[in-house]
Amino acid sequence: MRTEVYFFLYGEINTDGRVQRSMDFLRSIGNLEIHLVSCGLIDYPIDGVIQHQIKLKPLGFKNYWRFWQEAKTIIKSVETKTTLFYLHDYYSMLLAPIVKAVKGVFIYDAHELLIKAPGQKYTLREKLFIWVERKWAKDAYKVIAANVERENVMRDVYKLTNTMNILNIADYKYQQIAGSIKNDINWVVYQGVITESRKLSFFICALKYLPSSYKLMFIGGGPDGGQGDRALLENIAQVEGVQSRVLFTGRMANKDMMERLKECKVGIITYPFNTYNNIYCSPNKLYEYTAIGMPVISSKQPFLEKVVNEYHIGELFDFEDRQTFATNIEKIVSNYDAYTKNISKFICDYNIENEKHKFVNALSPLFEHS
Repeated sequence: MRTEVYFFLYGEINTDGRVQRSMDFLRSIGNLEIHLVSCGLIDYPIDGVIQHQIKLKPLGFKNYWRFWQEAKTIIKSVETKTTLFYLHDYYSMLLAPIVKAVKGVFIYDAHELLIKAPGQKYTLREKLFIWVERKWAKDAYKVIAANVERENVMRDVYKLTNTMNILNIADYKYQQIAGSIKNDINWVVYQGVITESRKLSFFICALKYLPSSYKLMFIGGGPDGGQGDRALLENIAQVEGVQSRVLFTGRMANKDMMERLKECKVGIITYPFNTYNNIYCSPNKLYEYTAIGMPVISSKQPFLEKVVNEYHIGELFDFEDRQTFATNIEKIVSNYDAYTKNISKFICDYNIENEKHKFVNALSPLFEHS
């Protein structure tokens, strides 16, 4: 019987809600000893979790090699017959052959969809991890994608029979209400990776079409743990003459971010239409915004367009039209109670308990005698 679970994350646990939720889900299965092998410079204790934190930034080959070596040592030191290895995100998949060599059982939780449309080019890193997924994903007990669309792509391309999906739904334990901190500012917020690949300058430029009481808050950092394109975006704000209306908070722990969202009125969801990963996006932010009753304004990826229109929880925008984006922001704020009222039906249908039920049903056979 399995009594231990080792989670592996080449990243910082304080900002990774998906990993935190998977640990919470597993706790409900039985009396399990939970271990987390991760990296980062910030200590982030989690009740009931034994942490093996490697003090380095998740950045660069040298740091990754050190993480991989230490994780390899841990895998070889445990009793595989009583342990489940849970590999989070594609960086951890390079540990799959180590787990297989010791005859261990592993889960692969694919945070991203690396597969691209025919004809699109791959970076050297993407080619490596596509090869890794193709070679070892079939050996996982389960391959977990972040939505059904990504699951279908991975299953079809890799010829898998062991797939399932768990949505990035936030825990609705945050009882505060969006905009509950009263002030004269209508904060519009974006939280996520601070990169111009998400066309964040569009929102800065669109501020000129909104009254001065509207301001823009960016929560997050770069994909490498640094500031990302913050300096570029600050310069654009200055050129546009709206620098006093743009605030960058930097990276925040998930619980601190949820607290900060109380100041805000509308949440931005934005992705380009350049890869399957972005077209079939599964954004944490959709569920984090709605978890506190915050309406959204979103780009038009198929799933996002569907839920925004079906549940009337916000508005949509096109990147070519700043004026309409601004008009829709004002429309949401002017009819705020109507939009927030609609969110209750959305979070009833897209609820963390539904995802937990799927997760527990799929993994509980591994712990039948725990």
